[in-house]
Amino acid sequence: MKTKQRPLSVLVWLRLIRVVQKVSRAATEPMQNADLSGPQLDVLATVNTAEGMTQQQLADQLHVTKGNVTQLIDKLEKKGLLKRQKEGRISKIFLTAQGTNLVARLLPDHDRFITEQFTGLTLEEQQQLLALLRKIDHS
Repeated sequence: MKTKQRPLSVLVWLRLIRVVQKVSRAATEPMQNADLSGPQLDVLATVNTAEGMTQQQLADQLHVTKGNVTQLIDKLEKKGLLKRQKEGRISKIFLTAQGTNLVARLLPDHDRFITEQFTGLTLEEQQQLLALLRKIDHS
């Protein structure tokens, strides 16, 4: 039986997806217990690091459309975790006290779990991987 080898770039992409899916599945339980999706936690964590950003800035940082980020914000606002504050024609995004408390409770364990998933790589290898992924992201 002759096997065909797929292009290396496709094999890299497939492996990357498998790793992301595996880690994501394991990391979602605490989020599900808090009634959050992965993208919702990402929004909360991002706003936590730069409160007062606009929806467009948030969308740009998360690499999603403004429409997508609007839907995420709407859901998080309904849960009482985020609030929009109008400043002229733009809305700036802030965590509520409940959102701040949830981020403080979830993020340390989440970050620790993700960090553990990368223990097979040295810090230098993690820096190289990050640089390579950024290179792909900007192409």
